[in-house]
Amino acid sequence: LRRASGVEPAGGGPVVLVERQCADVARWLGLASATLPRAYAERLTFTTYTRRPGSSTLRVVGVRPEDAEAARSAGLRVHLCAGPPPAVGGAGDVWAVTAARVWRSRSPELFDAARELPGEPFAAGPLAVTALCAGIALGPDERSAAACWAADRPYALDAQRTGRLVEALTSPAIDDRTGAEFDAVGRLFGALEGRCPASVTAPLAAMLVTEAVRGGNGSVELPHRDAFTGPEGAAVAERLGPEILNELGGGAAGTRPVARTVQLLRVARLLGVDTTELLPEVVARLASALPAETVGCGEPVDGSGREGPSGGAGADPGGPPDFAPALLELLDEQFEVRTALLGALDRLAPDYPGAVARFLERVALPFTGTQALPHLRMCAEAPGAMAAQGGDRAAVWRRVLRSAGLSPFAEPLVLRTAVGLVWEDRAPSVEEARMLLEAATS
Repeated sequence: LRRASGVEPAGGGPVVLVERQCADVARWLGLASATLPRAYAERLTFTTYTRRPGSSTLRVVGVRPEDAEAARSAGLRVHLCAGPPPAVGGAGDVWAVTAARVWRSRSPELFDAARELPGEPFAAGPLAVTALCAGIALGPDERSAAACWAADRPYALDAQRTGRLVEALTSPAIDDRTGAEFDAVGRLFGALEGRCPASVTAPLAAMLVTEAVRGGNGSVELPHRDAFTGPEGAAVAERLGPEILNELGGGAAGTRPVARTVQLLRVARLLGVDTTELLPEVVARLASALPAETVGCGEPVDGSGREGPSGGAGADPGGPPDFAPALLELLDEQFEVRTALLGALDRLAPDYPGAVARFLERVALPFTGTQALPHLRMCAEAPGAMAAQGGDRAAVWRRVLRSAGLSPFAEPLVLRTAVGLVWEDRAPSVEEARMLLEAATS
């Protein structure tokens, strides 16, 4: 009926409503008239009963069940009103699903209230927001539409309705949230933060970090740290802190994806959870996993003697891994993690220089501060040196060795790292070996 009420009705003849009684057809038309904007409802020309729907010039006609097959054979759009509901699919159905829930809640006045909000006549957002503020339970698609609409127009709702919307979206009774809904709630939080009191946005922030910790949703945009000041933040930290520490220190840490470790460390900082005792072990495992997961082998680089392949199924050799943005944010946020992780990678590089170099080629770590990091600097220099010097491995070796910033006599392991970077794929030639021997003994 919504499509039939347009300025230019959909082709294919009238919409056919199949009911046993004409009064039932009239009730459907009355429902449409109360639901649709007035201009649309006035275009719904109709008859509640006809035996010849195919020849009708009206937009909506009613027929009895015995005439339904003939109408369907004529290519008309036939709706068995007493039959099962049609399958819902596509974003265009969100408004219709919300409208049905409003009617089942016997709140037709909400349609007029929704039309007072900015948006297209059949935009799902205004009606979904109005329904949620009135206490009507909606599904994840409808809640997502409400959150997205409010995020785009945070000025459109007064303080009371904003509070009701947040309360509805964060209700503990909801157990069917989707990733798209969490993304929409994250957008809403970003739009309301600073515009509304912290007491209004705190439930949204708590919902997002709870999903990050318990749901493992790596796409959740984490709130800023100041979102967890006050008693609301303390309550969230008290609830989630033990879970974060338990997972970070658990025996399954060796198989935990890099993105998950990074996310837990970031949430711990947001909530003020003290990870000092766990940090050395967590960082050591993270350093081992970074090169391996970057090149797609999925196994930590450790004492097994294997670096893993230089690529993997679904790996993009030219681009950064998915966890790179969050990792760089972590290193920017937490100085102690950055210092510890860079040091751990530097200690790992002499044993696995090729893997570390490939990781640094795709993830540009910040080599700032007072740390020497000779092996990491060599690994970062190697790809550029290879490209610039071509096949002259002796020249590449000298350039890589200089980038360490330390003499081989002060740090003999830089020779091992340089050799592993330059001659990863084959043994040095006789002349190259003589050059290496002279460098090591002169």
